[in-house]
Amino acid sequence: MILWTEEETWLSVAVLIFIIIDYITGVINAALKKSISSQKMREGLGHKATYIILLSVCYTIDTIQLNTELNLPTKLFPIVSCGILLIEL
Repeated sequence: MILWTEEETWLSVAVLIFIIIDYITGVINAALKKSISSQKMREGLGHKATYIILLSVCYTIDTIQLNTELNLPTKLFPIVSCGILLIEL
């Protein structure tokens, strides 16, 4: 049984909003400096995709932990979400 809590919903929305804002401000900054580079844009989007994959892995581990005895001291999803938010900030 997969449980998606309200906390996880808010953290996911916050991460997506921060990722979008970071991308937009990066494009604006590059445009102002007249240095838009598709290579840098691809690298940045690759990092963002990696964040989303990392969150998916953490959510999966947390879900497995509910049904097995992994004995992790805490849930990973909120910790990693907050880490990504700080990076994006």
